[in-house]
Amino acid sequence: MAYYMMVALKKHDAEMFAKYQKLTAETLTNYEWTPLSINAPSKMIEGEADPDVCVLLTFPDEAKFDRWWNSTEYSEVKHLRHNSTNVLLAVGFDGQVLV
Repeated sequence: MAYYMMVALKKHDAEMFAKYQKLTAETLTNYEWTPLSINAPSKMIEGEADPDVCVLLTFPDEAKFDRWWNSTEYSEVKHLRHNSTNVLLAVGFDGQVLV
């Protein structure tokens, strides 16, 4: 079963966040993942969050996601996200591709 990671962020340091994006993309090259949507413009339909970055990725399963999320490569760049954004939502979940 596929595993999805959905993140909504509010940037407060665009330059640092751009560096985070570049380095994070490099960390993902050795892991099986598919970007479903990255940095898509968003519109709040319900709720009070006001993200300016939305990301939806899929991995073959949760174990493969965990391998990347807890990897040394990603651990070395995660601080850039912490220092350049406020995380409004970060969620992982199992699902099936329905299309």
